[in-house]
Amino acid sequence: MNVHLYKNGFKPNYWIWTDHGEDLPHVDLNEGNNYIDASTSAEYVTQHEQFMLMQDMVCDALRQPQTFEAPNSNNMEEPPNEDTQRFFNLLVEANEPLYEGATNSKLSISARLLDCKSNWNVPDQCLEFISKMLLDATPIKDGLPKTFYDAKRLVSKLGFEAKRIDCCVDECMLYYDNDVALTECKFCNKPRYRAKTIGTSNRKPVPVKAMFYFHITPRLQRLFASIQTTRQMSWHYDNRRSSGMLRHPFDGEAWKHFD
Repeated sequence: MNVHLYKNGFKPNYWIWTDHGEDLPHVDLNEGNNYIDASTSAEYVTQHEQFMLMQDMVCDALRQPQTFEAPNSNNMEEPPNEDTQRFFNLLVEANEPLYEGATNSKLSISARLLDCKSNWNVPDQCLEFISKMLLDATPIKDGLPKTFYDAKRLVSKLGFEAKRIDCCVDECMLYYDNDVALTECKFCNKPRYRAKTIGTSNRKPVPVKAMFYFHITPRLQRLFASIQTTRQMSWHYDNRRSSGMLRHPFDGEAWKHFD
């Protein structure tokens, strides 16, 4: 597979997966009959339009199409538990339009601010300036995040928390579970923390290297909450073929053994 990609490259302008027997998707952008047909690969959903679709995905997860009302347990197959209900209430509150007729919500604006920082490594001070500029230029200020911290705190409430774990500078091990109290690597004996300088002796030790672990359970729960993403998550199972030709890694023996 690697040799094939190095030699022939990837199919140009292939933005939507359609060449393995799937139906051609149609993406409604809430603008009358404005549809994007996957048969024309050049007309793919842009980054801005992805945020515009956030409202539809939230309504889909709440099982309440085209409305921001809280989900009614009588209309659902299974009533939500306390954590799920709290998450739904947060979505309803955060995804209210900024003003009547607006296509953006406080949640989408906050997500776009964090997207700017992630894609272009924008400093926090620059995002603070952008947030204040939006507030100054907009007559309706209630729905906008007042600072970058407010935007980050709102998105973090969705449940995608990360756990920071110290690790060896040479990646020999993680300081986790039974090794959390160690101060040096048990394989190469290199120190876990940076050397303290004058004036920093009372401060918390700073690890030489650390990693962030994103918990898989809440991520899967969010992905399976929406019918749109559920269809993509179950793609490997629903599109199994017995033609004997390797079309995707899930046709291989290793993937089947993993299943």
